[in-house]
Amino acid sequence: MSPRHVFAATFVATLVLNACSRPAEPPRPPEPPAAPQPPAPPEPTAPSLGNWTNIAGEEGVALLLTDEEGNGVFQLACMKAEDRMVVRVAPFRVIESEERLSFGVDDDPFVFVAETQTPTVGVEATSPIVPELLARLPMARQLTASYGASTLGPMAPPTPEQSRRFVDGCLPG
Repeated sequence: MSPRHVFAATFVATLVLNACSRPAEPPRPPEPPAAPQPPAPPEPTAPSLGNWTNIAGEEGVALLLTDEEGNGVFQLACMKAEDRMVVRVAPFRVIESEERLSFGVDDDPFVFVAETQTPTVGVEATSPIVPELLARLPMARQLTASYGASTLGPMAPPTPEQSRRFVDGCLPG
C-alpha cells in the first residue's frame, strides 16, 4: 500500500468512526452570573432578660442580671476566699429533694449543688471554681439555668468585656 492509500484509508476510517459517534452537542450559551446572595443571617442569639452589671468587693466578684424594673433575676459570683462559685436564681423555688442546679453556657451544662435547707429568695447553689466555665463565658452566645422542672433562659450573656472582668476577678492572683 502506498503512503497515499494509507492516508486515504486513515481519512476514511476517521470519517466512518466520527459518523458512528454521537453528534456533537451545540455549544451552550454561557450561564448568566449568579445573583449576589444575601449575607447569612447572624447566629440566633438569646433574648435579653434585662441588664448585666459587674459587682466587685472584698469577698469576690459577681455578674448580676436585673430585669427592666431593676429586680435581681440571676447572679453568678466567685467567692475568692472560699474558692467557690455561687449561682443565685430568684425565680426558682427550693425543692427539698432536688440538689442539682445546672448552669448552661451555650450547650454545656455546669452542675452546682443547691442549698435546700437555708431559706433564701430563689435558689442558691455552689460549686468549686470551674476553669472551663470561666474560659467559655466571654464567648458565650446564650446562658441557661435549670433546677427541677424550672428553667431560666435562654438568656443573652453579659458582654465579652463584662465577662472578662468577671473572669479576671475569679482567677487567683
